[in-house]
Amino acid sequence: MRQPGVSDEERRVVNQVQAATILIVEDEPEIGELLSLQLTKSGYRTTHVQSGEDGMAAIEQSIPSLVLLDIMLPGMGGLEVCRRIKWNDTTRSIPIIMVSAKGEESDIVTGLELGAGPNHGCWSSQCKSRAPDHGRWESARQ
Repeated sequence: MRQPGVSDEERRVVNQVQAATILIVEDEPEIGELLSLQLTKSGYRTTHVQSGEDGMAAIEQSIPSLVLLDIMLPGMGGLEVCRRIKWNDTTRSIPIIMVSAKGEESDIVTGLELGAGPNHGCWSSQCKSRAPDHGRWESARQ
């Protein structure tokens, strides 16, 4: 049933946000849970994994709308995960936000060169407020 006063475009945008799944690749359980909780409260579906290898496996199972990716991960690091996502024709259009306490300029530059968004170093409410900036999710995947 149509809601009065809601345009088709507004309904389409709401449906995209509700359908958006954000993959959180963060090895610190508390940080991953905090990000997941805040994004879930905002209507996003989230999947949280704690290693680069698990992140790549999650992407193989289901292409997310956005990846929040820590740089410092055990095993396969975040920059390598970013590289693999962006070098793969199937996954290269997935937007990536680098989430890290590590703010070394070389890591920021490398992340940007690999195709991550310029939102390096965001935390909790900052990530939640920046996630809608990646509204190209659906168009990028089509």
